[in-house]
Amino acid sequence: MTLKLNGYSTAQFGKCHEVPVWQTSPMGPYDQWPTGGGGFEYFYGFIGGETNQWYPAIYDGPTPVEPEKLLKKVITLLMI
Repeated sequence: MTLKLNGYSTAQFGKCHEVPVWQTSPMGPYDQWPTGGGGFEYFYGFIGGETNQWYPAIYDGPTPVEPEKLLKKVITLLMI
């Protein structure tokens, strides 16, 4: 919260293993997700350390990212 009050934006990228198992569903609740009650304005990554490391379920905030779109996003980032 202190960062936001001082004009900074906040984001979390990668693994978020702080979300309780009973809240890891794409249906919510999202109050323990990084953008819900976790204190971040933006989240891009996967929830839970037990996710498949080769084909993880990626989320852009609380929205699941389709694997095809993920590949396009990675390729786009590599082209920059």
